[in-house]
Amino acid sequence: MHLEPEDQEYLRAELLAFLDRLGDPEARRPYDPLPAAVEAAEVPDDLLEPLGRVLDLSLSSGRLRRLHGPAAEMSANRLFRRTPQGRAIRETLDEANLALTGLRGQSIRSIDFAPRSPGTLTLSIETDRCRARFVVDAAGVRCQGVELDL
Repeated sequence: MHLEPEDQEYLRAELLAFLDRLGDPEARRPYDPLPAAVEAAEVPDDLLEPLGRVLDLSLSSGRLRRLHGPAAEMSANRLFRRTPQGRAIRETLDEANLALTGLRGQSIRSIDFAPRSPGTLTLSIETDRCRARFVVDAAGVRCQGVELDL
């Protein structure tokens, strides 16, 4: 993955902070090659997963936006979507959207969000012909079940 100079700037800082917090050399091992890759402006495929973990933490904690601003946050989100973690989330969204297309033309009776556990919600949609339930969490959106002919 090619990095633009503005990506390199915030990634340097985020990687240094991340690596500084990892005291255990074994825990650091997957991340150790990342600073050199960022300096070279090219992250090889085998480092995309560790990069995704760093970006996930920096984005979800709000640290990246707080320290580097909204432009860096937008850029980091674009990079994250290109990591294995970002692609996996995109796949869950595509699958959920495909499941939702089955509701076209139906009359919606209710749509409800409910807490399932910390960081996890359920979305229930009831129509005149079915009830669909989705789980929404950090890993994406998954269809948990569909009941037909209500």
